[in-house]
Amino acid sequence: MLAEGLSNVVGSALGVPGMSLGPSLVGVSGATGATSRVIGFAAAIVLLIFAFSPKLSGFFLLVPEEVAGSLLVFTASFMIAGGMQVMLSRPIDTRAIYVMGISTLLALSENVYPGYFRDLPPAVRSFTASPLALCLTAAIALTLLFRLGARQMGEIAWNGSERSIVSAVAFLRAKLEGWKIGAELIETSVANARELITYILKNQARDPQGVLRVVYNGLELRTDITYRGSQTAHLPTSRDTYAPIHGELENEEAAAYIGLRNFLRGLAVDRQQVKVQKGQVTVRLRYAV
Repeated sequence: MLAEGLSNVVGSALGVPGMSLGPSLVGVSGATGATSRVIGFAAAIVLLIFAFSPKLSGFFLLVPEEVAGSLLVFTASFMIAGGMQVMLSRPIDTRAIYVMGISTLLALSENVYPGYFRDLPPAVRSFTASPLALCLTAAIALTLLFRLGARQMGEIAWNGSERSIVSAVAFLRAKLEGWKIGAELIETSVANARELITYILKNQARDPQGVLRVVYNGLELRTDITYRGSQTAHLPTSRDTYAPIHGELENEEAAAYIGLRNFLRGLAVDRQQVKVQKGQVTVRLRYAV
């Protein structure tokens, strides 16, 4: 944005329309791999100098059209590839296919049928005047629309037997594979769930039984493991590399609760939460998809 604003200042000083450098900079950063903020600060200083030196800036505008065209092809190729990589970095479901397909077709139709879009009401033309604006508006609207009914959920009970734990883990894996979650995230969430259930049975469960619930909304995966709390008065030895939070061991339940929190610090989770209500403990693990 800073580069775009300064380029507009330079263009105004030279008496020519301002040029947006934003899209091409995305391609340059993708081609060179230079994405550090320090580089951005240095580039901002250079652009600031150019903004107060119209003649110096005008020198760079003397680049032949042949050279500028080849540079545009170079940066545009990396920009397009980067955009596709972002879209395909996560599994594509039917909703995502419709969002990308319809948005792209609407953007292309603005150039194929310009007369149709010119006859639209002025309020609508503010969104359709630019293919990019039309594409983004359609993508945002369709994403919000398709979010309805996207939430999926499943749950299974488990107890202290090894067979029950294996069944719960297999249930979780089958659900995630059916929802087309990435393989790496599946392995991480399944391993965390098994490790957590094993830890609970070994250290904290008063009754060796609980519920594993998994929720997926298209953007985030959530795993809830609920069980009855323990009266264990000692801190478990597993995960002892994480020191307990001192000053909170006011009762026996506090010892078990702090031990659980220290254990969770060692799991590969984006966000974690522990809720205790009337002796029932719910451990909530969240993963960004």
